[in-house]
Amino acid sequence: MTVGFQVFSEDQKLIYDSSHATWTLVEIFLYLANSTVSRKYPFLRNQYHTLRAGVMFTNTHSMDSKSIAPTVNTGWAELNVSGGNRDTYIAVLMQ
Repeated sequence: MTVGFQVFSEDQKLIYDSSHATWTLVEIFLYLANSTVSRKYPFLRNQYHTLRAGVMFTNTHSMDSKSIAPTVNTGWAELNVSGGNRDTYIAVLMQ
């Protein structure tokens, strides 16, 4: 196990491992529309199995306006965000 905690029974059998069951918030940042952002997380190397991002629009718009979410790509301890026509919050999660 790399991050989190484990629970063992009295006979030392693993009964719960948080690295297999929970997501940990790494950061939330504001992404400005139509820009490009690259974030690196060197402190996560070899400490997680999966890196994901959630996108949340910062405000609502009228029904005649189309909101396009940015494109988010994750790699080995890094995240790239581009495109989108609205400012958004990006929540970076690891497991």
